[in-house]
Amino acid sequence: MKRIAFAVCVVVFLFAVGAQAQTPAQTETGKVEQELIKIEKGWADGMVKLDLAFLDRILAEDYLYTDFDGNVFTKAQNLASLKSGEDVVTSAVNDEIKVRVYGDAAVVTGRWTGKETIKGRDVSGQARWTDTFIKRDGRWQCVATHSSKIPQKKPSANERNLALAVWSILVRPSLTHEACPVVLLSSKMSEHGV
Repeated sequence: MKRIAFAVCVVVFLFAVGAQAQTPAQTETGKVEQELIKIEKGWADGMVKLDLAFLDRILAEDYLYTDFDGNVFTKAQNLASLKSGEDVVTSAVNDEIKVRVYGDAAVVTGRWTGKETIKGRDVSGQARWTDTFIKRDGRWQCVATHSSKIPQKKPSANERNLALAVWSILVRPSLTHEACPVVLLSSKMSEHGV
């Protein structure tokens, strides 16, 4: 009886270990995910450092970029804009990266945070992006990107009132105590029992 119990325990243990082991497909997917995350982080660095050779390697010849204003740019236009100084990226970080692999295709999503000017217009801030990659000739290349600007949080009415009060005190010290917006607001609130 003890032999049977021991044999059952060994079989159960082996099944448990085998169930936790990754299949070759899972291992390969994990490697692809890490490779694409590395490419995405390198892409942000390449934009700052103007590593046009790196960007040329990771962007497919038929690459299209759709920006948050709905404009569409080709690979050639994108690289020319960087090379000419029309597009200047002084800092960039890609994070919150998620990868979904479908054989020789992958969809990668993430968040971009950076400082950038395009034709002198400041487009700094944060954006969500989606990149579509295809594996060609043994390497991953991006064929399409779409980005959406993440709106900046607008200050609340209380934050605006506080900023106005600070401005009034620091910039316009000639205002009397009674003319200070915070004092005015407080007195109005008191009149109404707030």
